[in-house]
Amino acid sequence: MRKRGVFADLVHLALDESDRKAQLFVVGDLPSRFLRASTSKASWVLGRSSQHIRARFAEQFDPDSTLSVAEFTAGPASQIELVDLRTLVPGLE
Repeated sequence: MRKRGVFADLVHLALDESDRKAQLFVVGDLPSRFLRASTSKASWVLGRSSQHIRARFAEQFDPDSTLSVAEFTAGPASQIELVDLRTLVPGLE
């Protein structure tokens, strides 16, 4: 469930049209590794998200439901910086 949540957060940031710097804060290596290496289909990972976010994702990024999580992270979401909070807050686990 956490993987689905972190991916949904990444999608929300990728859909944001403001000029703000996009950063996704995570704790540990697992979330970053999932986003960068998962071969799971993005549409499947968003399967439990709201219909609104699924529709916006499909319309803007993946109308054919072919993108994997890793492909989305490296492609449309490549401008989003993944920040491990352990580098900012020592001792956080």
